[in-house]
Amino acid sequence: MTDSGASLYAKTTELLCQAVAADTLHRYSDALGLYNNALKSIAELQKQYTGHQRTQLESKFCEYSGRVSVLLQQLSDNPAYFGDLDKARVGLNAAHKQHLQGCVDAALDLYIGSIGCYQRILRQTKSAGSDSTKGKQWRRELLKFANTCLKEAEIAKQTAFPATASSESAHSESPTLTASDAQSTLQLQMSGLSLQTNGEPDNTCRSEHTSTPESRRNSMHFTPQYQHLSPGTGSSNTSTSSTSNAHSSRDTMTNASPPYTNGTHTERLTEDETRVVRITSHINGLTFLPWLENDKSENFVMPSYFTDKDGLLTLSRKQQRKLWQWRRASHLYGHPQIFGQHGCGHIVQETVTDCSFVAALCVSVEYEHRFKRQLITQHVYPKGRNGMPEFNPAGKYMVKLFVNGLWRRVVIDDLLPVGETGKLLCTYSVTGDIGQSLMEKAFLKVMGGYDFPGSNASTDLHVLTGWIPEHVFVQDQAFDAERTWTRMHDGLEQGSVLLTIATGEMGSDVAASLGLVPSHAYAVLDAREVCGHQLLRVKNPWNSLRWTGAFSHADQISWTPDLMRALDYDPKTEHDDQGIFWIDFASVCHRFDAIHLNWNPRVFAHQASVHFSWNMDMGPRQALHDFSANPQYTLVAEHGTAEVWILLSKHLLKTEENVDFIALHVYDNTNGRRVYEPRAALHIGEYVNTQHVLVQLTARQ
Repeated sequence: MTDSGASLYAKTTELLCQAVAADTLHRYSDALGLYNNALKSIAELQKQYTGHQRTQLESKFCEYSGRVSVLLQQLSDNPAYFGDLDKARVGLNAAHKQHLQGCVDAALDLYIGSIGCYQRILRQTKSAGSDSTKGKQWRRELLKFANTCLKEAEIAKQTAFPATASSESAHSESPTLTASDAQSTLQLQMSGLSLQTNGEPDNTCRSEHTSTPESRRNSMHFTPQYQHLSPGTGSSNTSTSSTSNAHSSRDTMTNASPPYTNGTHTERLTEDETRVVRITSHINGLTFLPWLENDKSENFVMPSYFTDKDGLLTLSRKQQRKLWQWRRASHLYGHPQIFGQHGCGHIVQETVTDCSFVAALCVSVEYEHRFKRQLITQHVYPKGRNGMPEFNPAGKYMVKLFVNGLWRRVVIDDLLPVGETGKLLCTYSVTGDIGQSLMEKAFLKVMGGYDFPGSNASTDLHVLTGWIPEHVFVQDQAFDAERTWTRMHDGLEQGSVLLTIATGEMGSDVAASLGLVPSHAYAVLDAREVCGHQLLRVKNPWNSLRWTGAFSHADQISWTPDLMRALDYDPKTEHDDQGIFWIDFASVCHRFDAIHLNWNPRVFAHQASVHFSWNMDMGPRQALHDFSANPQYTLVAEHGTAEVWILLSKHLLKTEENVDFIALHVYDNTNGRRVYEPRAALHIGEYVNTQHVLVQLTARQ
């Protein structure tokens, strides 16, 4: 390489470093100018090389010019230009692809079409005039970029007609201009994608969590790759009014970012993340602020009964028909216990259609009983000296729930709906323990009321515990029964997983004959492999109606003396129907549709998370063929290999049918470069209309 070539290469590398740094810090106007200057230098470098070196430089030009086209569109403040900017951006992406594949004629046509779009915008801006400094700067950068694209088209033409190309020596060597010159070396790239199906403009907020297991303590980096954050729709202001004992001690988010609790670790949010968290603190018309450490010092001592400022929860139609009155827990039970009972046999789902939540509640309570560790009871306030929740005569309680990417505080009173018979119309304990009723009230306050349409138990467990949700669909062709059983059995034995299962639709006659409920969630209390059988101990949240098939209380064939002895179970003496039964795993695979697993995040040695949003007009609609505006991140394993789980969670602002779809795609061998269009990938995610998407993979150095 000549001295002038080496100098130009060094200059180009420096420009790219500065451009990427400005882009990462969201100084998009600065980044645009720096990218443009770097592209001009790359175009000059291409004239000095032929063969492989030129191909590499062409690849870098395509990569960074794609980013410039996105920034031009992003920074434009005139809707009249959006159509041409979008056509130009898509055309350039296609031109780059054709150029790199050697289809020069097609690339030239696409380059010319895109440049024509930019020329049309330049004519419009010239005739309209722009007095603002920002407008003049944007037009200047657009003109510079259009000229650079024109030069690239000329270089492409030279490729098609080698006789006009430079006669540089084919043996000249130069270092490869790669993204590693601008950033750290990156091995595995993950991009979060979303597809809007209703055709209306929208802004959607997401949280992304990355974890690596405790057993592999390798150093990991999780960095945004051209992360684009924009505020979501809806007010980000919190209005308060000073009324008697209706307010908790903290009603607003602070402007500065205090350390918030995220899963098992504490994080300090960036300014953009704080904006996202602010927006998604407003759920179903109420505000739920992130949890702070000083929330533990909330005042619960009051001279009179506490009444929630947010009012009574909305009742379901069935509850409304049965309602007699709302009554204080102390009026119903005197001085009741709160989570003072062992196990979940006493918990009953009543009128509310929240079997998924009650199943989640049952497995959480059973976990505490079995492993003698607090799980959900540690999140209920006030507490006694033993760290367990205690009864508050004033009726004020606070529950810590994991909602929209962070632990949040939910304040409630102890007014509960009661029917004409004096029976609670919400989840209750047959012993009079009110812990279950209070936890359900806090959960349903976030979800919009007792008229909750239901979800799935792993999503609800994620809210209660923060444990990582995983969905396994039994009827899926890729379902591996043996592997699933091993993971379930070992996870339950070690206390690292919470399990629920769910039925799908089935005929009423079939359901009745089997003792099952269609489209219903069940809690899994135990998994045992004994006497050659794989068995699950399961609870119906209704506290009644048990399975009647193989290994049920009604099965007089399968229960051998050895099996009964191993499980300490005799079906002949099981007359107390609490909805608890044994069932073999083969029957679960045959009669149930889904297995929901929630994994303890503490088994992971390293965790990172980011809260972000993007305008769904800016690319996700075209996510099937254009990734240029989608948030992308780079993950690095510095030593050896590491098992990595990536969880993409959609933030919900209102409880309603989920009509948009999300997915995660994972690309390896990108050297940290941005992905602009679909291609071969390590993992192509399926688009699903669920709140969470989990990807499990192995990252290698």
